[in-house]
Amino acid sequence: MLLRRTNIEEKLVRSKSEAYTSDEILEEVQRILKKDSDSRERIAKNINGGHNTVINSFDFELLETGKIYHIDQIQKICIDYRLRFLNSKYFKGEIPQEAISKIKRLEQEHDIEIKEHTKVENIIPQQDGTFKITTTPGEEYLSNNVLIAIGRRGSPRKLNIPGEESQKVAYRLLEPERITNKEVIVVGAGDSAIEAAMMLMVNNDVRQLVRTETLTRCKPKNRELVTSANAENKLNMMFNSNLVAINDRDCLIKTGDQTIQVPNDLVYILAGGELPTQFLEKIGVRITKKFGETVLKHN
Repeated sequence: MLLRRTNIEEKLVRSKSEAYTSDEILEEVQRILKKDSDSRERIAKNINGGHNTVINSFDFELLETGKIYHIDQIQKICIDYRLRFLNSKYFKGEIPQEAISKIKRLEQEHDIEIKEHTKVENIIPQQDGTFKITTTPGEEYLSNNVLIAIGRRGSPRKLNIPGEESQKVAYRLLEPERITNKEVIVVGAGDSAIEAAMMLMVNNDVRQLVRTETLTRCKPKNRELVTSANAENKLNMMFNSNLVAINDRDCLIKTGDQTIQVPNDLVYILAGGELPTQFLEKIGVRITKKFGETVLKHN
């Protein structure tokens, strides 16, 4: 059955018009990005003083409110139309020229350069109220404001075992319908791991490794479904098990007091994420942990 083509941009525009006015959008963006003239002068003095840094000249006045969408609107469209937004390195095929042209125009209008595959190592507050940003290539930038949009999940939790750098290892499941007739290992006992294992078991031989004796970190419904699938031999759940090594054609699993070797084509490590707490604390963001406290109460 052919599906009707959908214009995602039209859907986003409609969603935005139902929730926010242009003035509200501008006010919110301005609150985050607006630069004051005093900070510009201080940055210019720093540069003239011999600092080998790059100034962030992003121009707020050039922003088009019609092209700004709230994250909630984007998330809703993604859920409705089953979309995934991935890093450009996962894109298969040639990048459309239209996309390249728009990026070039954005760079020219704001006199900026979009840096891909660049990791921010540190954000250092300066005495004049600006920020110095250092990156992995060793470059430095000065800016009046820094918007941190790295999400809550942080980096995927790794096992730090031999062979984990292999190309057959992944930390999220993409397009499970394309994976068939493979020997698959899924590591993890949470909802993401269980749901991935159940999707993959349809066309593959799946082993799910759980390091504890029982499933305690998942939803009751997922526990019921995966327990039933295991009982029906649709997948192989291995409790008290740990993946200890990944080889080209097999893996080593420690279960109890013994280590076994099993054939393997793909490994999915879905053991949660490591919160970016250390990075945030290093740059001066205070982290408050709350356990059992009511943060927001509705009457």
